[in-house]
Amino acid sequence: MSSRRLPSFVKEEHPPPWQDAMALICTKCFERLPLPLRTDELANLRKWLKTRLKQDGHWDKLRVLTSGCQAFCPEEGISIYLQKNRNPRRETVWILRSDVNREQLYLELLEALLS
Repeated sequence: MSSRRLPSFVKEEHPPPWQDAMALICTKCFERLPLPLRTDELANLRKWLKTRLKQDGHWDKLRVLTSGCQAFCPEEGISIYLQKNRNPRRETVWILRSDVNREQLYLELLEALLS
């Protein structure tokens, strides 16, 4: 085994694996929801969106990730932060209620991506 150590900070510049945008779903928001509002639709939102994006051929354009607290902290919902790579000033935060229509959300994400 080599005794060579890595520097404490390694900077490598690579383009992200997604071309156009990323959406961050706050996991803290979900954990803070009252139990009756913790629906399966919210619990599995990232997985569902990822599957849909892959099925429709958009996974290389938009990546859906989970994050910690985004400091929006809605009382009865979760936050999603959307940022486009080409225009970092085009940031959007959406607050989703527990009864979110995932299909409508998906279409809105695609519209935001293409606009």
